[in-house]
Amino acid sequence: MTYSMRLTIKATCKMHLRKFPLDRQTCVLLLGSYGYSIKDVTYKWKVPLPVDREEGVNLAQYDLVEILTNEQVLPSSRRDNVSVISVEFRLSRHTGYFLLQVYVPCTLIVCCSWVSFWIDPAAVPARVSLGVTTVLSLTTLGFGGRASMPRTSYATALDWFVILCFAFVFASMVEYACINYIDKVSVQLLTSAGGDRKIQRKKLVVSKRKKRLNRSEFGLNKETFSRIFHWFLRKFRDPWEFVKTSPNKFSAIDIYSRKIFPICFGIFNIIYWIAFIYYIDNEFPIDT
Repeated sequence: MTYSMRLTIKATCKMHLRKFPLDRQTCVLLLGSYGYSIKDVTYKWKVPLPVDREEGVNLAQYDLVEILTNEQVLPSSRRDNVSVISVEFRLSRHTGYFLLQVYVPCTLIVCCSWVSFWIDPAAVPARVSLGVTTVLSLTTLGFGGRASMPRTSYATALDWFVILCFAFVFASMVEYACINYIDKVSVQLLTSAGGDRKIQRKKLVVSKRKKRLNRSEFGLNKETFSRIFHWFLRKFRDPWEFVKTSPNKFSAIDIYSRKIFPICFGIFNIIYWIAFIYYIDNEFPIDT
């Protein structure tokens, strides 16, 4: 006796999204009988190809890595065992969309925040506007487009990356606030120690910097172009040469931040990608 029936099933799959969007999911579909025990009906997969998929049919967000089948006997509430067959779909999420839309833009915004370390501390509007712009951009990019993301009660891998990128951008603003505070404290100490000449000299230097920054018209002759060209050649040979030649133009905190921030961000990326790809499990721990 042969009995055939076509069924369209809409099944749900419980997903564990701690590694989202670097996660792999396992969805299990069970087929059995509620009304007949194993004495009446026994389900078996047809060999050698129990489950097949049509060529050219793909999922939008996942790659179907593997299909596994199994036959088992489960106990029922009527004290009779029932025959059940199961199929297990192993899925791997596509990460290209999230790399282009979140990871790469967030990394570039963090790198843009480091430009402030090369701006003269006297240029307050330039540094403040750059810091505020990067913070708002990262906030909009990382936290604004959450409608298309899964809503979970725990932090995912993408959430950790955005939060730590936001911390780096916010730290660059705090760094400039520390520079201003230290400058004010140093001025007060010089005033209390009677260093009026030093203060006047410092004010004169600051006024010259402001005049130089506010100067909008300048001429480029052959001599000026030659000096600019040789300056770029020196910087290309030794990018940190200006640290030695012009120590008074930039704060010591800026000079150290140029190296500390990129190194720390690089270390964070190495730890992040190695941990979430190789060490953190796909399955979210179940409370017992």
